[in-house]
Formats: sequence, C-alpha cells, structure tokens
Amino acid sequence: MDAKGPPEIHKDDTSREDHYKRLFDDAPIGIYRTTLKGRIVDGNPTLVRMLGYPDLESAVAAINKGQVYRYILKPWENDELKLLVKQALDYYDVLRDNRTLTHIARQQAEYLASIRKQFPQIPFPREGLYEVDTDKVSRELAELLKKYSA
Repeated sequence: MDAKGPPEIHKDDTSREDHYKRLFDDAPIGIYRTTLKGRIVDGNPTLVRMLGYPDLESAVAAINKGQVYRYILKPWENDELKLLVKQALDYYDVLRDNRTLTHIARQQAEYLASIRKQFPQIPFPREGLYEVDTDKVSRELAELLKKYSA
C-alpha cells in the first residue's frame, strides 16, 4: 500500500456519494428514505413539490404526524380517485366539526362551573349535565377516525 492509496479510495467514495446525491436530488419522481419503523427521514425536492409543502422539514413533519390523508400512486382509476377525495373531505369535515363541538362543550362546562361557583346555594341537577373529558374525547375520536379512514 503506497501513500497515495487511501486518499484515492476516499476520493472515489466521495465522488460516488456525490453521484448518488445528485441522482436523489435531481430525480423527476418523489423519493424518500425511512427508518425501519416507517418514519420518513429524508426526501428529495420533487417529493416536497409533489406534496405541496414549502420545504422538506414541513413535508416530513406532516407525513410523520399523519397529516397527509392518503398518498395516491399512479396510475389511478378516476372513480377511485373521486371516492378518495370525497372521503378526505368527509374526514376533514368530521375533524372540523369535532373541534368545534369540543370547543363549545368546553365553553359550556366552564360557564356552568362559574355559575355553580357564583351561586353555591342553588342545587344543580346532575342529570342532563356533562363535564367534558377532553382526553377521553380525543382517544375515542382517534379510534373512530382509524375505523373511518381504513
């Protein structure tokens, strides 16, 4: 082994790495790398553009947090695509309505608590009154949405 051996090998490794990086970055299709558990760790610029996010970090965060409803592969059937879009809109409506109703229920519970505090002498019936357990609501909604989106 001469003194020039290791630097040339290192140079070859670097040029190979640069070559594959250019292939990854310049590919006309969306490419990404995941961990063994399926979390996305890297994606090329085409993937970011395809998903409509301003940068890779936003796209990866949205995908890993489950904010992408469904990724559709080409070629697709038009009827199937229409159905998926309708399901996505319905899913969004359920989420929006749930947020709104949870907010209203929380406001009503806070208002009721303030009235009870202000007028402790008035007996309030427990029947028909609900206290919102937001953690329970969130868990049950998550289970419902898993069934709904499957």
